[in-house]
Amino acid sequence: MGILDDIHAAEVPALPNGPGAAAILSAGIGCFAIGLFGFAADKSAVIKSHFILYKPTGPLSGETALAIILWLVSWAILALGRL
Repeated sequence: MGILDDIHAAEVPALPNGPGAAAILSAGIGCFAIGLFGFAADKSAVIKSHFILYKPTGPLSGETALAIILWLVSWAILALGRL
C-alpha cells in the first residue's frame, strides 16, 4: 500500500456548503429582481402605478418590497431544497 491508498482510505468529512450557496444565489435573484422591477416601472406607466404602495416614495416602495419578498422566498426554497 502506498501513500495514495492511505489518503483515499481516510474519511474526509463533506463540507456543508449548501446553505451558503443558497444565500448567495438568492441574493443574486433579489438584486436582479430589483433591477428588473425598476426598469419595468421606468418604462411602463401601468406597471409604475401598480408598484406604488406608499405615495411619498412612489413606485420604489413596491419595487423594493416585492424584491425583498422574492429574495426571502427564493432563499427559503433553495435552502430547504437540499433536504
